[in-house]
Amino acid sequence: YKGETFCYIWSQDQEQKQLVATVDIEKFLDQYSDYPIFNEVSLLSLPGALSTNQLIESEPKKIFSEVKLLNNNQGPYYFRALDKEFSKGKQSIL
Repeated sequence: YKGETFCYIWSQDQEQKQLVATVDIEKFLDQYSDYPIFNEVSLLSLPGALSTNQLIESEPKKIFSEVKLLNNNQGPYYFRALDKEFSKGKQSIL
């Protein structure tokens, strides 16, 4: 969407949310090679990435029971400031 990919990186001591230009995503992820990568495969093809769809399909009880236990109701998360999130993307001049 808008030529960017949302990356959420977390570990025991780190949490990072960042929009990365899709053309730069593999270079960006190289610095996190020790982390597992989960991806909606139809949106972006990354070597070695685990499909979030397949994960949910194969482990729905485990995933949704954990989500329910977290009881972490939050409002929608917007990747950009609202004025940028709901603006039209840049049109290609080609």
